[in-house]
Amino acid sequence: MTGESTRRKTGLFAQAPAIGRRFQREGRGPRARTLAESQESLNGRPTLESMKRLLSRLRLRLRGPALVALGFTLALQGLDLDARAEQGPSLTVFPAKKILTMDPRYPEARFVVVRKGMIVAIGRKESDLAPWLSGTDHEFDRRFEDRILLPGFVDPHIHPLLAAVFLPHFFATPDDWTFPSGTVSGVVGRAAFLDRVRQGNDQLEDPSEWLLVFGWARAAHGTITRSDLDAISRTRPIAVSSRSTHSMILNSKAMAELELTPERVAKHSIPEQVDYENGFFTELANFQMVVPRLAPILFAPERIARGLRMFRDMAHAAGITTVCEPGTGLVAGGGDAKKEFRMMAPVLDREDTPFRTYLFPAAYPSLQHYGDRQRMLDAIAALPESDGRRIHFLPKHIKFLYDGSYVDQLGIYDPPGYIDGHEGVRIDPPDVFSSLLPVFWRAGFSIHVHVQGDGGARRTVEALAALQEEKPRFDPRFILEHLPQASQETLEKASRLGASVSALMYPLYSMGDPFAERVLGNDRMEMAFPYRESSRLGMHVALHSDTPVAPPNPLRNAWIATSRRTRSGRVIGKRQSLTVHDALRAITIEAAYMLGLENEIGSIRPGKKADFAVLEDDPQVLGGEDLEHVRVWGTVLEGRVQPLAGRVGPASPRRSHPPHR
Repeated sequence: MTGESTRRKTGLFAQAPAIGRRFQREGRGPRARTLAESQESLNGRPTLESMKRLLSRLRLRLRGPALVALGFTLALQGLDLDARAEQGPSLTVFPAKKILTMDPRYPEARFVVVRKGMIVAIGRKESDLAPWLSGTDHEFDRRFEDRILLPGFVDPHIHPLLAAVFLPHFFATPDDWTFPSGTVSGVVGRAAFLDRVRQGNDQLEDPSEWLLVFGWARAAHGTITRSDLDAISRTRPIAVSSRSTHSMILNSKAMAELELTPERVAKHSIPEQVDYENGFFTELANFQMVVPRLAPILFAPERIARGLRMFRDMAHAAGITTVCEPGTGLVAGGGDAKKEFRMMAPVLDREDTPFRTYLFPAAYPSLQHYGDRQRMLDAIAALPESDGRRIHFLPKHIKFLYDGSYVDQLGIYDPPGYIDGHEGVRIDPPDVFSSLLPVFWRAGFSIHVHVQGDGGARRTVEALAALQEEKPRFDPRFILEHLPQASQETLEKASRLGASVSALMYPLYSMGDPFAERVLGNDRMEMAFPYRESSRLGMHVALHSDTPVAPPNPLRNAWIATSRRTRSGRVIGKRQSLTVHDALRAITIEAAYMLGLENEIGSIRPGKKADFAVLEDDPQVLGGEDLEHVRVWGTVLEGRVQPLAGRVGPASPRRSHPPHR
């Protein structure tokens, strides 16, 4: 029955043939069939007499250490049968209403068999499992008989530490956010945004306490300046972070407390990344000048722990079993990836954490931290692959950042550019980008490049072409991260060169309307987020959340990729819609590919980790328009069943989408 486990037992010495094979391989023991034959006389609980008979039969064939080892093994099994039974069966069978494997050779199943956290078999009917279950202790865990299993969702570009920084902020995003504690409604328009900031100010009793606000987006809220924040309070320090986290707006009190004088800012920042008069800092000027000075507040241990717990619960509620932080060291470590590992470890590196986290560093911050190229390379090479229980460094992956945030309208575009005529900015200095890329390419690293505007995409792909000409790689694992805009010619060239796309869909939903109306125009938004075309050209395409840019919610990303709907319900660029199947692949096996882990996770097949997303609804039946309504029951991580504590999470209340006006 559903919700019950059924255990089946065979004879005690089901493992005897394996013991015999091991002795034979090592040149010390009997043929496997000797022990197999002996099992016939020991079917059930062994007695002292039966053990003596068995040893008597084997004594003629065993000598020295092999006899002692086998006798000791049999004695332990005979004398400690109850302890062995407590360890449970060697195999667990999970029946399900449907299993979508994401493996085209065996796309659907009804049963999956797990041993020690690994998938060993799948089947469409129980009899398919007979070769594994016959003669082996096993149990049936029937909790999923009325549910749908998919591979555990993989989010290949997400920022747990950055999420921990911003999730405890006062939220003023243009879109709604659902937290374990409830939903915060979005605000649109300049007046509404400033009213929300004013509400945050009024809620704080201590007049000296910092007001930290998250969610400003120029396209949805207009321009916000230092004087706007001063009008709310000149005595309380206020820091407003952009929706992308890449920019910060400070009031005068905040700038004074952080000692951001004009002389200091001019000396230590890239000029085009600062508007001092308006209190605006973006990209490296934000991450390397403002954030470090705010560190005692932003990175206070109790605050980080609270934010990490929020992130953990939200990710689990979304069916995620693997996340990856690209660019570790950029947020708080000053290029020191191990420092950020230590900050995340108290919450995320625990046995009871419901997902695993991979980390890899960013090139330019690492160079700044270590001082010279060789020290940087040696330090990155020395990062341990496994440094904890649930957090692991991903070997030979590196991140570069080409141009500025899409949401902050700082991506670099080819003509005609932005409608208002402003220009985007570079993040990594051009000389560093051009000099370090070949170093990691020659060393065989998988290279991930954050890229936003079509101009940034074109130049990044040109850099890949130069790398391939210098030292061709047949499997380059050159990942274009985000890629919301790119010309057809750039996509075709990227495909020929072997590039892949790790895509961020959420800005189409949250910012699609104002970008079409005021930032880029209707035509370029129709061609934006070109992931169906990328897939048609043969590129691997994954979807990611980039939390805290978007909630950690793969199914919602899949819904946006299939429906192409904005917050208003408008459909933009329907020709670029992914199919439901391709969208599900993009959050499972294709996402695993971005991390070089496609042989370990991302699909349900023998030999992979037993990671599953357990769903109450069938995404194939609901279809692309309703993917956001799929309910998550819980997850399985390496065979460990992890139901959700509640149902607050990724599933949105069912609603019809309003027509676009």
